[in-house]
Amino acid sequence: VENIGFRSTVVRRFDKAPVYVPNSKLSDNAVINFTEMSHRRIYWMIGVEYRTTIEQLRRIRDEIEAYILEQPDFTKPPAVPIHVRIDRFSDSSIDLMVYCFTNTTDRGEWLEIKERLAYRIMQIVEGAGTGFAFPSQSLYIETIPSDRPEMFVPPNGPDAG
Repeated sequence: VENIGFRSTVVRRFDKAPVYVPNSKLSDNAVINFTEMSHRRIYWMIGVEYRTTIEQLRRIRDEIEAYILEQPDFTKPPAVPIHVRIDRFSDSSIDLMVYCFTNTTDRGEWLEIKERLAYRIMQIVEGAGTGFAFPSQSLYIETIPSDRPEMFVPPNGPDAG
């Protein structure tokens, strides 16, 4: 907030553009002051393949959580919650939720921390011997006809067609 006037308030966006907001809008809506936040959140759903075993899932979950708890970039409980849990069985994946907070509020530093976490998660998943899932469908055929299909013979001649 840069200026509060009688009819409007001037708010400066992250890209430095000024926004003139009528005070009637501010009085009817919640205002978030991002400069006052104490942490930045990371919230990801990570899908692993359905062929992943229970032991692999536990290893992945435990190693991701250990990484977050060991690294100084992340805020620790009880100040904030940390959740690394199997969240759901989706159409094409078993989804793990990663929910944590960084100590920094600087967007550039936060992006670097997220990137390092992504690299580490990739190493953990690959090291566990499984992989990331992608949208897919499986087709199951109950029976395959034992007799051969009729051979198609195209008509020939000038009137064929």
